[in-house]
Amino acid sequence: MEDLIEFLIELIFEVGVEASENKKVPKALRVLLAIIIILLYLLGTGLILLVGVLMLEETILGGIAMLALGVVILVALFVKMYKKYGEMKATTDSKTNMEE
Repeated sequence: MEDLIEFLIELIFEVGVEASENKKVPKALRVLLAIIIILLYLLGTGLILLVGVLMLEETILGGIAMLALGVVILVALFVKMYKKYGEMKATTDSKTNMEE
């Protein structure tokens, strides 16, 4: 059962990421998929940070480790979003320059 759930979640993420990058998919759907994926990653990171804060009461080292992991994931997410935005902007700018 665990494998089935893992497979379905992985399939949803793969399809969502591929569809959000595909130019043949309508822009509104691509934006919606991208927002959903970003929100899911933020939810996961938030849960890791919450567990880190709750662990601080029991064990300081474990809580700090979980908080550090959450911060690293959050920074990696923002770096990935910034790079993807830069790529999209460069593509849009090059298309605009070609039309002129």
